[in-house]
Amino acid sequence: MMNINNRNIQCLIDTGSVISIISDNLSKRLNLKIQPSESENPLLAANGKALKITGETDVIFNINGLHIPHTLKVVENLFPSLILGVDFLLKNQASISYSDNSVCFYDGLIRAPLQGFASIKNCAVAADTFCIPKFSEALIPVKIPNSYNSEQVILEPLRHNKKTLATASCISKITNHRALLRVKL
Repeated sequence: MMNINNRNIQCLIDTGSVISIISDNLSKRLNLKIQPSESENPLLAANGKALKITGETDVIFNINGLHIPHTLKVVENLFPSLILGVDFLLKNQASISYSDNSVCFYDGLIRAPLQGFASIKNCAVAADTFCIPKFSEALIPVKIPNSYNSEQVILEPLRHNKKTLATASCISKITNHRALLRVKL
């Protein structure tokens, strides 16, 4: 969670993203001033599709009392709504600890817990109950949140979920807010 303008915002820390970005909808909800952006190389999503940059905005993050300013690119129809990329992580001397599931800034001065997506608004859920025999494979339909506007989605298991369902990350096409998740048992 990141605090912006006294509001806790769930974000994705993405070591595969070169720059940090925010959705145009979230920046409007937070009343952030959007300025025109210099033309740069195009940004591509994980599915290879170009992202439409509408500008940039200056944000002050509050992490456990430490105020961190950063400039974010504003992107149309972005999900998740806030992605902190390598530019933010390098600038703020971040280190990610998988052993205690946390991220530290400024050589351990600030430590914050990493969290999975806790909101149903951010999760795909099984459309029905399924019984899958051992040592088999199945394609399970899952419901995608209505707020997710894209043609494809990357489905990943929640690490903190202790259910017996085993799956790996997969990319899936979205049709009528549904996608297929491949499961092997």
